[in-house]
Amino acid sequence: MLQKASQHPNVEPVLMDAVSFSLSTQSTYSLHICHRVLLKEVIHHIPKNQRIEMFRGTAAHLPPGAIITIITRPQYPQYPLFKKAKEIWAANQPDWKDVVEEMKVAGLHGVKATLRMYEAILKKETWFEMVRNRFWSTFSHCTDEELKCGVEELEGKYVDEENVEFIDELVFLTAVVAQKDEDGS
Repeated sequence: MLQKASQHPNVEPVLMDAVSFSLSTQSTYSLHICHRVLLKEVIHHIPKNQRIEMFRGTAAHLPPGAIITIITRPQYPQYPLFKKAKEIWAANQPDWKDVVEEMKVAGLHGVKATLRMYEAILKKETWFEMVRNRFWSTFSHCTDEELKCGVEELEGKYVDEENVEFIDELVFLTAVVAQKDEDGS
C-alpha cells in the first residue's frame, strides 16, 4: 500500500501507528494541508491512557477548522457472536460516550456522535467462515479451541436458519480542531 501511495506526487507515505504519528514533532509529518482525519474502527486498539494525548497530537498537526472523524461500534453490539467473543468485545471496545468525553478533554470542539444502524443479512455459512477466519480483531484473542467451540455454539443456535440477521451499528464521532492561540497552543 505504501509503495503504491508513493507513486502519487502529492502523497508522502508514512508507516507509523496513530499514537506515534500524533505525538511526532517532525514537521515533515505535518498535516496542515489536510482538513480531514478518519480513524475507522481502530479506537479500540489505542490504549485508554493514550487516547487524549493522541487526539491533542493529531489536532496539533491539523489546521484550525479541520475535522477528525472516528467510526466505531457500540461496546455491546447486536452481532451474532458466541458468548466468549461477546465478553472479549465488551472488554476491548471502549464505550463511545467515553471517547466523546476524551475528545472534549483533548480540546476538540463541536464533538458530536451520530448512530447509524442498518439491517444485515448474511448466509450463516458465510458468517461462520468469517468468524473462523478471525475477520475482526476480537477473534484474535481466542485460542483455536475457543474459536472452534464458539463456531459450534453459533452453529447450534442457527441450526434451523439459512441466514444470520442482525442490526449493524456504526457510531460516527466528529470533532473540529480549534483555532490556535497566538502562542501556537
